[in-house]
Amino acid sequence: MNPPLVRLVATAPLSLLKTELDCGNAVDSTTVRPEWLLYHDFVRANSTRVLSLHKWARWSCIPFALLGGYVCFRWASELYGTCAGGLALTLWCFSPNVLAHGQLITPDVGATALGIAAAYSFWHWLKEPMRENAALAGLLLGLAELARTTWIVLFLLWPVLWIVWRCPFQGERPSLRKTWRREAAQLASLLLWALFLINLGYGFEGSFQRLADYRFVSHTLGGGPNATAEHGTSPGSNRFAGTYLGGLPVPLPRSYVMGIDRQQGDFERGLWSYLRGEWRLHGWWYYYLYALAIKEPLGTWLLLLVTIGIALFARRYGSSWRDESMLLLPMLVAAAALSWSVSSSLWAYPHSLSYFNELVGGPANGHFHLLHSNTDWGQDLFYLKAWLEKHPEARLVGLEYDMPLLDPKLAGIDYLGSIPEDGPRPGWYAVSVNAIHDRLGRFEYFLRLQPVGTAGYSIYVYHVTLDEARRVRTELGLPPLPVSVDAAR
Repeated sequence: MNPPLVRLVATAPLSLLKTELDCGNAVDSTTVRPEWLLYHDFVRANSTRVLSLHKWARWSCIPFALLGGYVCFRWASELYGTCAGGLALTLWCFSPNVLAHGQLITPDVGATALGIAAAYSFWHWLKEPMRENAALAGLLLGLAELARTTWIVLFLLWPVLWIVWRCPFQGERPSLRKTWRREAAQLASLLLWALFLINLGYGFEGSFQRLADYRFVSHTLGGGPNATAEHGTSPGSNRFAGTYLGGLPVPLPRSYVMGIDRQQGDFERGLWSYLRGEWRLHGWWYYYLYALAIKEPLGTWLLLLVTIGIALFARRYGSSWRDESMLLLPMLVAAAALSWSVSSSLWAYPHSLSYFNELVGGPANGHFHLLHSNTDWGQDLFYLKAWLEKHPEARLVGLEYDMPLLDPKLAGIDYLGSIPEDGPRPGWYAVSVNAIHDRLGRFEYFLRLQPVGTAGYSIYVYHVTLDEARRVRTELGLPPLPVSVDAAR
């Protein structure tokens, strides 16, 4: 489970709006993940205003996206000039991933922005190792750690980067021993300051608990035969119990440590992943590379290639027009690539979560390649409502979409019930692309039907006629429809 900073920022204004929350379903995070149970209680207790509360929570996270854009501009400007800063800022602001996840109550954009802000401040400290810069770098590192546990690698990476940065190279005068001691002390203080902030963020709950007193659910940390095999079972064992390491206090909050353990346990058990029409329990080693290739605008990829080409082959040129053209051409290509990247992103806006580049035919074909948060997190529910208002003849028989704990009727969408899993039946249906590609194949028969409308790129609307239902059932070898079913349904 991720640390609480982003969600604390999102829910801060809700504390002023007198929201209701029954924590009766809150349980020990080492046994059952309580997020969905708590969210279910929250929706039930605030059903009449839950959508308004979501709006305030999402608005509260906007500063994270602004911070990321600011750091991109400053860092690129300081390295290569104002034009480069403007280019970096443009790429950040028009990135489909930033536009999509910047509006969600998830740690992705917040952790990314804080991570690059921490790296930028650490870079400043490397250039000017002063106590003020060290304090700022430690502050941002602590905040980044409170946004996502993956940034814990920086505790190891930053000392290595400092050593590499300070190592004398050929032609350079070796650093004085006194300077090394002073900078080492500042680096240690920086890391301790960040560690203090992590514990402060959790209210020092379970801080410095002995390692042997933990009960881990992952095999990596549990190590014993009692390590849990699936969600909801009792905690496992501890491979450090009875060892010298087991007596050491862990300088981190208990929940922070257990969150890392829980995520590691998820990886070990394996999570179902979807790629190009296939489901696998442990996924593919190239999954993220493939996702990056088709989720990032092709203009951005072209910019990367131009940058690599300039870095590898650029030379000092004279002032003749032939020489200047060698510099002008990459600039023109870069400008065209930036325009392509921005235009491609805006073409899908405001449905940026469903963005896919032209390699796979754009967002309309993206769900044939990737699912879940790459395509659909229930973000198009209001667009479905707008579509239904324009088509009053469409009276939904069934609805399946990707936020089952949020009742669509809160958004003003009326429907009779769920979608039949035993094959098509006549009627109007709205189906999420995640449901169409359901791992169990319950609604795969919709791929044989033509939608009559869409809500964004994640919810398809179907008007199944009696003849179409009979045709598809015949093609799939399903039993015929009951006699009582007629086209008027």
